Amino acid sequence: MVTGGGSLRFLKMKDSSLVLDKKTYIMGILNIANDSIEGIEGYSSIERSVAAALNIEREGADILHIECDRDATSETLEYMRLLPVIEELEGRLRIPISVNVNSSYVAKKALLSGVKIINGKAPLSNCFELMCTAAEFEAAYVITHNDREFMKQSNTLYYMQLYFQKAIELALKCGIDKNSIILNPGFDINKTLWQNLDLINGIETLAEMGFPIMFNLSRMEFLGQITGQEWERRDVPTIAANSIAISKGVDFVAVHNVKAHISAVKLCDAAIRGIKE
Repeated sequence: MVTGGGSLRFLKMKDSSLVLDKKTYIMGILNIANDSIEGIEGYSSIERSVAAALNIEREGADILHIECDRDATSETLEYMRLLPVIEELEGRLRIPISVNVNSSYVAKKALLSGVKIINGKAPLSNCFELMCTAAEFEAAYVITHNDREFMKQSNTLYYMQLYFQKAIELALKCGIDKNSIILNPGFDINKTLWQNLDLINGIETLAEMGFPIMFNLSRMEFLGQITGQEWERRDVPTIAANSIAISKGVDFVAVHNVKAHISAVKLCDAAIRGIKE
């Protein structure tokens, strides 16, 4: 969102903020689910997860983005996966932590341990308590598009805008600062292949809503549908899609391979945002 004179935009978090427009922020993904989307690279122990998180920071990520959603179908399981890692990381990272979470209770515990960004991935009807928890702790909040009826829609961007308008109203009602909201199109969440492609091609329509946009499409299934590549070989199409996104106004890209994205994002920023360093 725009703050302070309409020149630069800022994302507000408790006790800190990120300056937008000057650069694209890379969110390094750490998936700690047992049946992780990262396959054999899935981290099954606290020690390995913490080591991986520290490595993500060393590789140059701006934000650590923690996920555990593949089989964490209950609050108890989400708690058991996320909290030990987050608590162990408290005070050991210089970069902010973002977390994918369903449970408002788990979110509160995570925020108490220093998490700055909450990514609400459930359908909007299940997000009220989570949004209120984020507001209580002055955290940034990622609204992730998740509509079970969306695959039936032909006008992808129009119906996504309607969803986000409702979600933004709810977030503001809960007390989340308008400058703390990020929009995530939710690739591969109740979407067809062609809807995913529509979102990449027309994402500037969502950017025009005035909120920062996050792309989290790293190695996703629809990229494999197009390229025929297995999960671990999808970094190149991920970089290609994110490069298009940056050219159309996306502010955050969540990726598995941070090192591979550093040079690509720097080039995109230099060409599009006029950044020389």
